[in-house]
Amino acid sequence: MKPQSESFRDEFEVIKLHYVEKLSKQVRDIRTKWHLFKKYQVKRELIENIYSNVHKISGSAGVFGCGAVGDIAAGLEIELKWIMEHEATLSIDEESTILRHIESLMHEVDVAMERRVIRHQDSSPPDQTQVPP
Repeated sequence: MKPQSESFRDEFEVIKLHYVEKLSKQVRDIRTKWHLFKKYQVKRELIENIYSNVHKISGSAGVFGCGAVGDIAAGLEIELKWIMEHEATLSIDEESTILRHIESLMHEVDVAMERRVIRHQDSSPPDQTQVPP
């Protein structure tokens, strides 16, 4: 029988894996919404939704061992907040900068996903099936 602390660690690793899987979808949704915002730039609720999602990622990523994701999200959050407060039309450079942040966020989520999957596979019990002699 596993010690309770080891069992908790195993369960938390599974929770982290599920978090990163969900995070991957969230970041891809953010990218899609950003492209829609760029296309129309009049949908305040769209940029508010993007900001809200990035804010949540910024606050939660570190708890689940994704510090780099949280750091990138925090920088993106600041930029999105500026857009919301100023309601300005963005220059091509500003749009490109935000898209680069989103792409960096996606990359870091993919890296975190890969790490979690590998760690989860390494901690899974070995296959118990017997090979006949």
